[in-house]
Amino acid sequence: MFADKFNQIPENELKLQFIEFDKDVTYSKISNNIHIYHSNNPINSIFNLKLEYGIGTLKDPSLEQTAEILNLFGTHQYTFNEFKSKLQEIGTTISFGSGADYFT
Repeated sequence: MFADKFNQIPENELKLQFIEFDKDVTYSKISNNIHIYHSNNPINSIFNLKLEYGIGTLKDPSLEQTAEILNLFGTHQYTFNEFKSKLQEIGTTISFGSGADYFT
């Protein structure tokens, strides 16, 4: 049984590696109000890309509903479910959110 084999895998002690922000993160200013924070992942090719826009629900309350709607969209070629399946095939996700000061 899979569970039995899984339970037989020995546990190793975790070796946590923390990022030192001032040392490990590179900052680049692209233009006014556009900048990038970047750090390398030395373990594998997994990465996270997050775009934050400096306007949030305090200035535009409709951004909350905008994020909810965008999370339900497909494309001109694919329905919502087809689009999510295509993203899953390449191991990625896309999500939108809003906060008081940012739209992501």
